[in-house]
Amino acid sequence: MQIRLSDFGFSCHLEPGEKLRDLCGTPGYLAPEILKCSMDETHPGYGKEVDLWACGVILFTLLAGSPPFWHRRQILMLRMIMEGQYQFNSPEWDDRSNTVKDLISRLLQVDPEERLTAQQALQHPFFERCEGSQRWNLTPRQRFRVAVWTVLAAGRVALSIHHARPLTKSALLRDPYALRPVRRLIDSCAFRLYGHWVKKGEQQNRAALFQHRPPGPCPIMCPEEEGDSAAITEDESMLVLG
Repeated sequence: MQIRLSDFGFSCHLEPGEKLRDLCGTPGYLAPEILKCSMDETHPGYGKEVDLWACGVILFTLLAGSPPFWHRRQILMLRMIMEGQYQFNSPEWDDRSNTVKDLISRLLQVDPEERLTAQQALQHPFFERCEGSQRWNLTPRQRFRVAVWTVLAAGRVALSIHHARPLTKSALLRDPYALRPVRRLIDSCAFRLYGHWVKKGEQQNRAALFQHRPPGPCPIMCPEEEGDSAAITEDESMLVLG
């Protein structure tokens, strides 16, 4: 297997003690010192520590499915970055270990002097499970069997994505917002009921802002929701989600 890394247009090699002052990169991954350097001419600049900050953002995004710093207004998002404002919210982080949360917290330190270095990050307890791994000396026949198993497993995973998953009503009533299809269904129905109260522009009918009834019946499902579906089976104790 060959792995190729690309898109290093802004990368450069830094000598020990060398600093940069250019403002470049994706806003959500910028370290606080990069933003401060662009606003303060007396700032000493930034170094390799910004890469560890970006690693913390990437690790957070991989585990939560969303970035640690985001706001629809970019100026507020940049302020969150400079102040280090992020949270491990539920339910995305309920089943994540405190070890990985500690690693992310140490990588997302606003002060670059307190941020982990690359060597320190690799020595973090989160990576201890990777130590002691050894190469397997497999014969060509064994390698072929592993390849076949890998293909079969990948195919099964691909099919399971589109397969309906049964869910009990008790689990649904306990935490409906933990299920993405149900969460979308609830939000779409709520917006259907109250969406006409949201002012969308000067051309909108002002009378619609004071209506107490939606313009039409509440839909059971929104067909545009990327294939998500929810349906009650014949057995009233089960719900099928896909």
